[in-house]
Amino acid sequence: MATLALLGTTAFVPGALSAQEPESRPRTSLRPVVGGSRGMVTSNHPQASMAGIEIMMQGGNAFDAAVAVGAASGVVEPDVSGVGGIGWMILYRADTKEIHVLNFGGRTPAALTAAHFKEAIANRGPLTALVPGSAAAWAALSERFGTMKPAELLAPAIRLAENGYPLTATGARSHAGMRQAFLDWEGLGAAAWWSGTKEPPKQGDRVRNRRLAQTYRALAEKGFVAFYRGDIAKEIASTFQRFGGVLTEQDFANYKVTWEKPIKTTYRGYEILTVAPNSSGGLATIQVLSILEGDDLKALGLNSAEYIHLLAEAIKLAAEDRARWVGDPELMKEPIPLDRLLSKEHATQLRARINPTRAALRPNTGVPQTGTTYYSVVDGQGNMVSVTTTMGSGFGSGLVGGMTGVVLNNGVSSWFELDPTSLALVEGGKRPRANMAPVMIARDGVPFMVLGTPGGTTIWQTQPQLITKLLDFGLDIQSAIESPRFSWQLGGTTIRIESRIPVHVLDKLRAMGHNVQPVAEWAVGAMNGIIIDRETGLLRGGADPRRDGYAIGY
Repeated sequence: MATLALLGTTAFVPGALSAQEPESRPRTSLRPVVGGSRGMVTSNHPQASMAGIEIMMQGGNAFDAAVAVGAASGVVEPDVSGVGGIGWMILYRADTKEIHVLNFGGRTPAALTAAHFKEAIANRGPLTALVPGSAAAWAALSERFGTMKPAELLAPAIRLAENGYPLTATGARSHAGMRQAFLDWEGLGAAAWWSGTKEPPKQGDRVRNRRLAQTYRALAEKGFVAFYRGDIAKEIASTFQRFGGVLTEQDFANYKVTWEKPIKTTYRGYEILTVAPNSSGGLATIQVLSILEGDDLKALGLNSAEYIHLLAEAIKLAAEDRARWVGDPELMKEPIPLDRLLSKEHATQLRARINPTRAALRPNTGVPQTGTTYYSVVDGQGNMVSVTTTMGSGFGSGLVGGMTGVVLNNGVSSWFELDPTSLALVEGGKRPRANMAPVMIARDGVPFMVLGTPGGTTIWQTQPQLITKLLDFGLDIQSAIESPRFSWQLGGTTIRIESRIPVHVLDKLRAMGHNVQPVAEWAVGAMNGIIIDRETGLLRGGADPRRDGYAIGY
C-alpha cells in the first residue's frame, strides 16, 4: 500500500557549507527534504499539494495531478492563483522523452485602448483583467497527456471550496492586506469572498467559496471549455461591463493556449530549460546563469559579498535585454534575436561589462510586481510538470465575476505600460511581457529536476540563486531553498537582502557601492522543487517556509 511521506532526512553534502560560508544560521534547515517513490508534489499550500497526491493515489499521472493542484490552489491561494489567472508550464513526458511548454498567458480584451488603461483605478477593477488562461491550460494538459476526467480532477478543489479550509497565517495576512484595496463593486469585491462582510477572515477561520464550487461543478460536468462559452463567460463578461470594463464573451470564445518549444542553455554540464517570450523570465534566468558560468562561484563563497555582487550585476545586465527585446512576438515589428541573446558569446560580452569590485548604476527597467504561485509534480514513471501561475497582484482585479465566485487577474495594470516606445505598450488583443519562468533541469538529455518560484520580477533573480546553490555548492534541495536570498529593485543600485546575511557581508557590499536594504529574515520569493535521484529513481522534494510551501511524497 502506498504511504504518504511527510518527513525525510536532511543531509548536507559534505563540505557544501564550508568555513567561508557567511550565513548566520548555517547548519540546520527548518524543514527536511521529503522523500517519495511513486509521486511528489510541491506547492505553496499543503492542501494544494495534497490534492495532487490524492489524484496520483487514485492512479492518475503527473499531468492529471497538475490539473488538480492548479484548481485546488485557486481555492486555498485565491490571492495568487486560480481559474481567473494565467501562467506557463514546462513538462516532460517520460515514455516519449518529449519536453513541451504550455503558454496559458492571457490577452488584453480586443477593445482595450490606452485611454482605458489610464482609467484603471488603483491597479484594480474591470479594466485591468486579461482573458484568463487557467481553465484552457487544464483542458489542453488533460486532453493531451492526462488519463482522468474533469470531474475526478476537480473533486478535491470542489470539496475545499464547498466545505472550506482553515486559513493559514500567510493567507490571513494576504486577506488583511486587501482590506483597503478591495473595492466594494456592489458586493462583488471583498464581500463576495468574506461571507458577505468587509472584514477579512483571520488565521484559523474556515474559508469557503460555494459560488466557485458551483463553477467548478459546471466544468466537471461540461468540461473545462465551459469556462469560455456559455453561462460562465456571459456572467463574468456582463459583470465587468456593468462596472465599465470592455471584456466580452467573444474575448473568452477567442482565447487559445499555445504549445511551444522550450528555450535552453547549458550550465556546468547541465541543461537548463525554461519558457520563451512573451515570458521575460525565461530569457533572463538563462542569461544570468550564462554570465555566471564564467566565474568560479564556489571559490567566492556561498552568499559572500563577492557572490552577491556578481549575481546582482548579472541580473542588471539581463534586465536590460529583457526590457529591450521582450514583448508579444506576434505583434513585434522586429523579431526577437533569441539565438544571439541565448548564446554564450553574448553572455561573454555581458560579463565583460561587470566591474568585479564596484556596483553599476543601471537605469530603471520596470516595476516590481507580485501575486503569483508555483507548483511542481513528478510521478513514479518520471513524468514531470513545472508550473508558474499568477493573478498579477494579490487578488488580481479585486472584482468577482458575478455569481461565478471567480476573481479575475489584473494583468493589464501589472505588466503593460503607456510608453509608446516600450514593447509593453498597452494594446487590445496583446499578450503581456510577464515574468513567469518555470524551470526544468536535465543531464545527458534526461530531465531530473523541476523548480520555480513566484515573486514577479524577482522570479528570474531568485531562480539563478537556487540553481547555483544546487549545482555549484552542492546543497540539497531544502537547504538551497532556505538559504538567504536577495533581489535587485530594477533600477539604480538598491538590493533587498534577507537579514540572515551577516552584517559584515552587508558592509562589504555597501563599500562596493550597493545600496543595501535589509528586509525580513524570510522575504524574497517562495521556491519549490523536486529532484529525481539519477541512481535510485527516488524523489526528493523541498518547499519554501517563506510562504506555506509544502512538499508531499508517497
